[in-house]
Amino acid sequence: MVYVHRFLGQWLDKNMTTDKADTLRKGLALGSGIDEYLKQIEVRRRFTLAVEQEKYFYTVPKEVSIGDTRADRYYRLEMKDYESVASNTVFYGNGTSILVKALFEGKGEIVRIYEYETLDLLIEDLREEVAITFSCVYKPCYVLASDFEEFKPKLELGKLYCHYVQAPNYRKLIAEVEI
Repeated sequence: MVYVHRFLGQWLDKNMTTDKADTLRKGLALGSGIDEYLKQIEVRRRFTLAVEQEKYFYTVPKEVSIGDTRADRYYRLEMKDYESVASNTVFYGNGTSILVKALFEGKGEIVRIYEYETLDLLIEDLREEVAITFSCVYKPCYVLASDFEEFKPKLELGKLYCHYVQAPNYRKLIAEVEI
């Protein structure tokens, strides 16, 4: 069994056929929805192995509605039509910051909200998302601090940093951001 990122696993669930070559071709085709992720060698290797073995798994956090968010939990909010019509914009933060972003900013529409019981689980998923979208042209991912400040996460030499949206040259380690 091969572990693949949630994006790839969900794509495979919808597109896997008995013709393995056809499945690989569809995944690598421009506009497939996962073609940008597959530019990375390790991601493509795992994807190819999953298709060849026809055995893969991925993890999905618990999906909740906006009314079920709690201040003491952490969330991943996906919004459509927030910045781009082509991709969803994603925000990671605590219950309060996610609630404010989703309901009071007046931009975009909620697609889904995932809940994490601990900050460590949120950071683990965030790190994986930043790694898989590294080669993508559009990186629609933000971290919301508890004071509602927005950061753009980036992996640099294996460490996760949060760059200030308003001043991209300034950054903090993820551990220094109060989420």
